[in-house]
Amino acid sequence: MIALANAKVNFTLEVLGVRPDGYHNLKSVVVPVSLADVLTIEPSEKTTLQIKDPENLFVGCEATGEDNLVMKAVRLMQRVSGKKDDVSIILEKHIPCGGGLGGGSADAASVIKTLNKLWNLRIGDQDLAEISAEIGSDIPSLVLGGIVLMEGRGEKVSRINIERKTDLMLVLHNPGVFCSTPKIFSMVKGVSVEGSEVFDKMVSALEENDVDKISKCLNNDLASAAYKCYPEIAAAAKRLKDAGAIGVSMTGSGSTVFGIVKNESHAQEVCNKINAHGWTKITKLDKRESMKS
Repeated sequence: MIALANAKVNFTLEVLGVRPDGYHNLKSVVVPVSLADVLTIEPSEKTTLQIKDPENLFVGCEATGEDNLVMKAVRLMQRVSGKKDDVSIILEKHIPCGGGLGGGSADAASVIKTLNKLWNLRIGDQDLAEISAEIGSDIPSLVLGGIVLMEGRGEKVSRINIERKTDLMLVLHNPGVFCSTPKIFSMVKGVSVEGSEVFDKMVSALEENDVDKISKCLNNDLASAAYKCYPEIAAAAKRLKDAGAIGVSMTGSGSTVFGIVKNESHAQEVCNKINAHGWTKITKLDKRESMKS
C-alpha cells in the first residue's frame, strides 16, 4: 500500500503560556500542503524501515531504527490493536527534517492511518488523533487531516471545516539550518493573550478565500525568537518578501519560512529569485480532507 505523508504549515501559532508539565500551551491553525513524503507499507514477517533520501534531506536530522517516529507509530498501533502483524516500510523523504514542516510527524501519522485501514481496525479519526498524541505533539493534527485547530501542547485537535473552496499556493524556503525547538521556546518572552482575535480572523479570511486577508493574518509567536537565534531564518524571510511574496511567515519553530503567492506563475517568479539561497519548493493547500462532505 502506498501512502502520502503531507507536510504542514502553521498559518497561526500562538503561545499561551507554560503548562505544569513544562510544555507550552499553544493555539494554531495547521494547514496541510501537497508536499509529501511517500511511504510503501506492506505485510511482512518482520517490521523493517528503509529510508530513501533522493534530495539529501534526512541525513543527520532524525532518529533511525526503533527511535524513528515511523517505528514508534507501528509499535503504538500493534499495542493498541493487540495485533502482532509486522510490516515492511519504505520511506522516501521529500520533506526537510528539522524545518517546522512536520515531516517526521507526518510520516508517523500516515503509518497510523494506513495501519488502521490495512488491519481493518475501524478506529475513527478523532480517536486515532487522541491515541497518536502519545508519541508526538504534532502528530494528532496530521492524523485528523484537513485544516485543523491545534491546542494544548498539540493533543487537542479539531477540524476547521471551510465552506468555500480554499485554493492557495505557497513557496517554501529553508535556509539549511537545523532549529532546536526547546531553544526557541526558551527564548519566547511574551505570550499571546487567551481569547485573542488571531484565530477568528484567520478562519474568516480562509472562508472568504481572500489571499490578501490571509496574508495579513499570518502569525507565529515563535518567529521573533527564531530570527534572533538563527539570523539565517530572518534572512530567508526577508528574501521571500523582497522576491514578491504577498505574505511571509515561519512554520513551527523553524527553520522553514513560507510565502503566499497569487498563482503558479507568481510562485515561479518568486522561486527564480531565491533558488540559489537554499531549498525552495512550490506547494499548495492539500484539500483532500479539508472540505465538508
